[in-house]
Amino acid sequence: MVIQDGINGWTFDSDYGDFRNRIFWCATHVDELRSMRLKCVEISHLHSWSAYQARAIEIVINASHY
Repeated sequence: MVIQDGINGWTFDSDYGDFRNRIFWCATHVDELRSMRLKCVEISHLHSWSAYQARAIEIVINASHY
C-alpha cells in the first residue's frame, strides 16, 4: 500500500467532518506533520513515473531471457 494512514499521509471518510478533523490536526501537530511530509516525499520517489518506467524495463528485460 502506498499511503499508510498517519505515517506518510491519510485516508479519510468522504464526509466533511473527517476531513475537517485532519485539517485541525495539522494546525496542532506541526512536528508530526513535518515528519509525515518527509515520509510522503520518500514514498513518492519509489512510485514516481521514472521508478515505474525503470521497473517496467527491468521486467521486459528479465522476461526476454526466458
